[in-house]
Amino acid sequence: MMKRQGFTLIELLAVIVILAIVAIIAVPSVINVIEDARKGSFKNSVYGIIKSAEYNHALKTIKDSNPGEIKYTYADRVESSTPDGYKLEYKGDKPENGTIIINEKGQTTVAIHDGTYCVEKNANDSEVTISKKNKEECNISPQSSFICGNYLLDSRDNNTYKTVKTGDQCWFSEDLRYDCSREGYNNIGTGTSWSGTNNCGNQGSGYNGLLYQWPVAMKGSTVEGSQGLCPEGWHIPTDDEWKTLEMYLGMTQVEVDKIDVDRGTNEGDKLKGLTHSWCAGTSGCGESGFNASPAGYRNTGGSLYYVGSVGGWWASTSSGSSVWSRFLYSGDAGVDRDTVSQGYGLSVRCLWGQ
Repeated sequence: MMKRQGFTLIELLAVIVILAIVAIIAVPSVINVIEDARKGSFKNSVYGIIKSAEYNHALKTIKDSNPGEIKYTYADRVESSTPDGYKLEYKGDKPENGTIIINEKGQTTVAIHDGTYCVEKNANDSEVTISKKNKEECNISPQSSFICGNYLLDSRDNNTYKTVKTGDQCWFSEDLRYDCSREGYNNIGTGTSWSGTNNCGNQGSGYNGLLYQWPVAMKGSTVEGSQGLCPEGWHIPTDDEWKTLEMYLGMTQVEVDKIDVDRGTNEGDKLKGLTHSWCAGTSGCGESGFNASPAGYRNTGGSLYYVGSVGGWWASTSSGSSVWSRFLYSGDAGVDRDTVSQGYGLSVRCLWGQ
């Protein structure tokens, strides 16, 4: 009987095919292991950077009591800080690009990119998240670094606004005072007449906010929830978002859905500020922190009405040719919900979130 000499061509081809199949199955698994290791290493290095930033801030707090906000920026692996002079010490390479902000309370906001992955963390988060995205998309938004209850700086004009958390919402607790002429509209100042729907104006001493016609407040948009003239990350509240606020303060669903009546019990007084002494009663007066002022309103011709006794605010929800709004009155403790002409001039409160 003859002894077998090696493999036949068919057997060799079969072996090659089997090895190829094994490689096809194994290679993606190996790649995934490598990618997971890379992601894990990047996350760990970011945690190290965060700990270094928090440690530096704690030392600065002990020394100076209030170091304020510190911002670290990375560009092509070069680190800089605002204010100048701060430096982070940690193991590992510097990030390729990104930003770390540590606020006055010692909370960190992070958006750091390594060329492939982005690690992000909001100020209120305890953990970071990692995802694959372009470095242009890996950045800190106003929403991620802002903490409700703090003052908001509007970088467009350097105005600052108090904010207040009500339930799951975050509101301005001041009326918007952004000059509409910065966006090409007509600011009539203390004048008492306007034409068309292209105007804003103030209401005299004692009231910082401006009164805006609805198309101006919305910056030309008709989509509810639009940013309008609010700062980035904020928007003109919808009619339903006003209802959410009112229900948080105590109204029922039946009450918030009513139209053109003094709705609720004392929810209007809860919304009012204490400065102008315009609460109808004493129960709950000013307790929400919303700090509403009786800034009056302007009619379609621009004339001022009821400054000192009435306050009116826009919603971003239209109803036919009119728009939903909210009014508070010095003689009533509830909240009036009604539709008014887009040509009226009302105050604006901005709501956090897009």
